[in-house]
Amino acid sequence: MRRLKEDSINLWRGVARAPRPRARLALPALLLLSLALMVLSRLDHPLIRATRTQLGGALAPVLSAVMAPVAPLREAGRGIGALIAESDRLERLEASNRELEGWRWKAEQVARELADLKRQTGTVVGAEPTSLTTRVIADASGIFVRSALLDAGRDHGIRIGHPVVTVDGLVGRIVDAGRRTSSVLLLTDVNSRVPIVVGHDAIRAVMAGDNGARPHLEFVGPGDIGEGQTVTTSGAGGLFPPGLRVGRVVRDGPALHVAPAASLDALGYVRVLLYDSDALHLADERFAAPPPPPPRETGTLAQPTQVPPSATGSSTNVRAPPTRPTVPPRGAGGRRADVAR
Repeated sequence: MRRLKEDSINLWRGVARAPRPRARLALPALLLLSLALMVLSRLDHPLIRATRTQLGGALAPVLSAVMAPVAPLREAGRGIGALIAESDRLERLEASNRELEGWRWKAEQVARELADLKRQTGTVVGAEPTSLTTRVIADASGIFVRSALLDAGRDHGIRIGHPVVTVDGLVGRIVDAGRRTSSVLLLTDVNSRVPIVVGHDAIRAVMAGDNGARPHLEFVGPGDIGEGQTVTTSGAGGLFPPGLRVGRVVRDGPALHVAPAASLDALGYVRVLLYDSDALHLADERFAAPPPPPPRETGTLAQPTQVPPSATGSSTNVRAPPTRPTVPPRGAGGRRADVAR
């Protein structure tokens, strides 16, 4: 009896392990159907396109009904991701704010100490220059020149030599000023030269443009210049006021270059500093030459004689009157005195 039970159990196990005919045919059929769908999707036959469109229209309500319960879950997932991102951003902002508060306290302390030193030494502090905001109406940047045209000129108070800046830093200086327009020579132009100081050690140098994206440094003073140090104007020569932000130092092998802080390729509105100095007056007199004198009158009259300067210091050209021959006086008988004698 026990042996019969074991034989029946083994028989049922063998039947369960035997693969069914339907299961054998299902997998190859599905593979063939997948290949057929892939081939049909690559064909661009009008019939296939119309069938695909009809199937999409018929299945659209079904897909919408299936996706309706999933949409709130998807939106919830997006909201959770946004909250996590905002939380991380808030933490970074708080850390940056704490760091800036420390720097602010140090800056206020340094400003107080500097003001005390200026009062003790009797330093004369110059007035802040006024400024004029105008728009860049043309960009003349090319291979041989890097300049821009401003929509303001001498009628608005602009003169040759005035510095031009943006909110980011120095852009260049005015090199030509008309009545209603003016030209700016950018920092990257080959004719641009700007006296600068580098870093906390105030190492003096000259930033020279070369029509590239980053001007290079020339005539570098003694000291160690590292990459990333700040560059500001030194004010040497009087063309630029001291302390204007220029950019940062970058290294290209052994050469030192400056990455301008202002975006010189995308200038929109700029600010012209109406800075006044003796050097700017000389530059304006050099580039804005006076009109030529009127032509002289030509004729057969005698050449003008130079009259000595008058008491007021001015000199004029006065033409000498024509000379007449002198006639001796006549006597009582109508004869000349020399004949009577």
